[in-house]
Amino acid sequence: MYKVYFDNRFIVISSQPDRMQKYCLFHKYYDIDELYVKISFFINNNDISSFNIYSYKIDSLWNTFRGYFLNIIAAGGLLYNDNGELLFIRRRSKWDIPKGHLSENESVRECAVREIEEETGLKAGKARLILKPTYHIYKRNDKWVLKETHWYVFDDTGEGNARPLQSEDITELKWFNRDEIKYVHQNTWPSVSDVIHEAVRKLQNNQAL
Repeated sequence: MYKVYFDNRFIVISSQPDRMQKYCLFHKYYDIDELYVKISFFINNNDISSFNIYSYKIDSLWNTFRGYFLNIIAAGGLLYNDNGELLFIRRRSKWDIPKGHLSENESVRECAVREIEEETGLKAGKARLILKPTYHIYKRNDKWVLKETHWYVFDDTGEGNARPLQSEDITELKWFNRDEIKYVHQNTWPSVSDVIHEAVRKLQNNQAL
């Protein structure tokens, strides 16, 4: 199953109809042209908050779905310190996680480490967790983009000089403990909330947070 965000709306790609929650629109994939009509209809209709596309050949469906968009790979990560806190950035008034596009010949892990240092001034250490990728779509230069972002949780090394990268509209850095994470969820993007939920759950299972 894949969950693709479009602002506060989303599309779920599944092998069977997803009956776990109510959707505004369902579509059984059988034809590429019909699929692309449905995607366009969803994108241009703000009244449709959720859309489930399904096919038992989910790999074929996913590859066809991706073909509608310009595909971009990105990576980012959370820093985790010795006090059991996670670091977040405030970007354009919302809490967020350092992230960015891959550079040429760069791995997703290298990209995540670089983005953390560039956007926060802090150095990432050992990769404690590898989290599931997130997906979201947006428009850039009159083209629809599907962005696949890979996520990590890194140990904080205590090295570097903390400073928000203002050229990327980052105005604040803040560490949050387990009890304070709820305030991040109240003012962030749904895809970021998914990353946080997975990170906190896995850290708790490891008795780390």
